Amino acid sequence: MSQRLFTPFFSTKRDGQGIGLTLVRDILLAHGFTFQLQTEATGHTAFRINLL
Repeated sequence: MSQRLFTPFFSTKRDGQGIGLTLVRDILLAHGFTFQLQTEATGHTAFRINLL
């Protein structure tokens, strides 16, 4: 599923709009910040933002 996280309008929530992470990614890239997705052993995916 992590490969679809940045697909516009994709959501796993019933009432989700699917634009949140796409918007965040575009803002981060526009300002030169890096980010990383990592699936933890628990099955949860962490979205880390590097602000330096």
